[in-house]
Amino acid sequence: MPKESNFENIKKLRELTGAGFKDCNNAIKETKGDIAKSIEYLRVKGITKASKKMKRSAKEGLICITNSNDAASIIEINCETDFVAKNDEYIKFCEELSKINFSKKGNINELKKTKMSNGIIVEENLVNLISKMGEKIIISRNDYIHHEKSYNFSYVHNSLKNNVGKLGVVVSLQSNELNDRISDFGKKLAMHVASSDPLAIDEKNIDPEILNKEKKMINDELKNSGKPENIIKKKFCLGFQNEKINFKSVKVRHGKIFALGYVFKNIAYISDCSSVSEKNIKDLANLNTLIIDCLRFKAHYSHLNFDEVLKLESRHFGALSGQGLVQIKLGNYEKAIKSYQAVQKIYPSIRAAKIMIPRLRKLIKDEAI
Repeated sequence: MPKESNFENIKKLRELTGAGFKDCNNAIKETKGDIAKSIEYLRVKGITKASKKMKRSAKEGLICITNSNDAASIIEINCETDFVAKNDEYIKFCEELSKINFSKKGNINELKKTKMSNGIIVEENLVNLISKMGEKIIISRNDYIHHEKSYNFSYVHNSLKNNVGKLGVVVSLQSNELNDRISDFGKKLAMHVASSDPLAIDEKNIDPEILNKEKKMINDELKNSGKPENIIKKKFCLGFQNEKINFKSVKVRHGKIFALGYVFKNIAYISDCSSVSEKNIKDLANLNTLIIDCLRFKAHYSHLNFDEVLKLESRHFGALSGQGLVQIKLGNYEKAIKSYQAVQKIYPSIRAAKIMIPRLRKLIKDEAI
């Protein structure tokens, strides 16, 4: 058992370094009570421990974002377990690292050499944290975003603190001004990116092997659905490459509140909608594609049903198919056939209509017998 003076030295060493009792006890013994030498001893031991842990896998951790209107930074710090990722000291370290990443404009070499609030550089603090937590901890990715006449919007999922969480997204939009509509769109786009987890922004940044695999899957799906060869052979459009896209928002009612749909080029997308005003319906005219999702079978206070969508767009394939299913459930087989015939008129090769119409006619015949 250590002497009383050793206890005091161990306590002092723990306060100075944050190391565990056992490590401090060993350091005091090795250096015969010299505090300065004990700190150096622990530092060297910490580097040794850290280097051993570097072979292990670190898949947990946190994403931290620091942003302003015209610039933003994002950094990912990984550890081995969710337990460490939720540790207050680890979170505090990540938060400070995020601010340094922003100030150093994402320069990783400058970041590692920057002194933190305790007067020790990031690189050494990282080694000390690894030694203390007993896990591999790494700065795996970081970036800094700045564009002229741009505004940045961020979203952090499963956040533990403001702009600190498990998943983070930064979206930068170029615009001459910042208003409520742009802010709303930027925030929603960041959330959409987080939920959809895209592989890349455009085709050139996608691994060709992944791209070819996806094209083959789509080809096979189109063949199985009965699409004609001339449709299948058409080139795939994977976004609008190297172009500025002008978005127009369309205000729609979502129950008691308002939501936004978006029109870009000749495509419109509307979700969570219960009605569209006469004024905004004009924005949806003469489009090649109108996407309205989250539909309901019956009348609903916050979402359109199939019949209401068909009043907006009589060629809405999903609503016509859904209408057919509703009529089948109600036992109105003749009306269901009419719905599928309308589908077939728009898409002559559609497989669902080819299968359902004969089946429904057989049901009508069997019931008549």
